[in-house]
Amino acid sequence: IARYGADAVRLNILFLSPPWDRLDWSDQGAEGAYRFLSRVYSLVEDLAEDLRGSVEVPEGPVPALRRKTHQTVAKVTAELEDRLKINTAVAGLMELVNAIHAFLPTYGKTPRERFVLREAVVALAAMLSPFAPHAADALSEILGLGQTLVDGPWPSFEPGVAREEEVVLPVQVNGKVRDQIRVSVDASPEEVLRVAKTAEKIRACTEGKQVLKELVVPGRIVTLVVK
Repeated sequence: IARYGADAVRLNILFLSPPWDRLDWSDQGAEGAYRFLSRVYSLVEDLAEDLRGSVEVPEGPVPALRRKTHQTVAKVTAELEDRLKINTAVAGLMELVNAIHAFLPTYGKTPRERFVLREAVVALAAMLSPFAPHAADALSEILGLGQTLVDGPWPSFEPGVAREEEVVLPVQVNGKVRDQIRVSVDASPEEVLRVAKTAEKIRACTEGKQVLKELVVPGRIVTLVVK
């Protein structure tokens, strides 16, 4: 990885700000980008045996790392194509690396887990190629992909895999957030209100009081007005 200092400089510049904003250069930022690339390289090198070769797509519930991989591909693709928010795209890659590391303590090398890990790492390497092409091609060689990633296909994502099954909603009472609830993304407004009203902190705020208004903004917030 020592040959890829230029990649670290480029990655730091892209991470610091969008292309149209003023850039305040930071040597510490470049060092941080270099450490990030080194961390990714070491991760792939250490897991090289498990990451080579293909494994069939697993059936059943979507593992958290697989969902994060598809969410990251969706996010980075949108940031680059629609908004050119390169710095937030790079931040998304860093979050994916953290998710991969969080997955490793429970990694049992089953075919299902190998698929999830390989999918995440291959997608990471491909998405890294526009920002750090030399480092990405080194990862491609370790992974046995047989091509430079710049010339390879951009990773795709499945909306059904990327979709969260639950959402966390803040619940406010008389204009002040008092608690958060976790509900299914498909929960009806009635179900959301039921969960909100039975939450311990919300019950403490509403018990013995008259509810004047109930409002659910899907995917955003629950509002109660009481007196």
